[in-house]
Amino acid sequence: MIFETFARRKRQQSRNGDPEIYTYDQAPEHMRHQICEALSEGIGNYYGGYSYHEPPRHANDIWEQIDRICRKEMYSYLSYIQETDLRLRFLTYVLRVPDIYDFISAVEIACVGLRSISYTYGFDDPNHRGAQQKTVDAIEEINGRFEQHSVGYQFENGQIIRVDSN
Repeated sequence: MIFETFARRKRQQSRNGDPEIYTYDQAPEHMRHQICEALSEGIGNYYGGYSYHEPPRHANDIWEQIDRICRKEMYSYLSYIQETDLRLRFLTYVLRVPDIYDFISAVEIACVGLRSISYTYGFDDPNHRGAQQKTVDAIEEINGRFEQHSVGYQFENGQIIRVDSN
């Protein structure tokens, strides 16, 4: 969920109807952090190792799927594999990767993972994976964060697309 802060409302008000100008070559740190939070809230925690409690179903499967694809497809991701918690590994990568296309690719892979939850399991109950929000809401929030920070990308129809300035 995107909370409309006072600062955000003031910034929108100061634009005074001017057209939105998007950037395509950088991802602000604040936006990266917000996207990581949306992914964590939409997928849930990763439960690695041994535990006395039964971990919530499905979250581990999604983090493992995301990690497997990233290890195969993005060479820059391999420098993060020393982290054993797959959620933290991926989120650290999203926060730190300098290349915008690698960042966008990672977000796309995670959004595909989010989207697969309801398709694979036939339902989208956040409680079944220790999550805080439905996957559709997490994807909507991620798209909202791109727009909020005037970064010209959106996740639509199973992939990240470029959005042109108005």
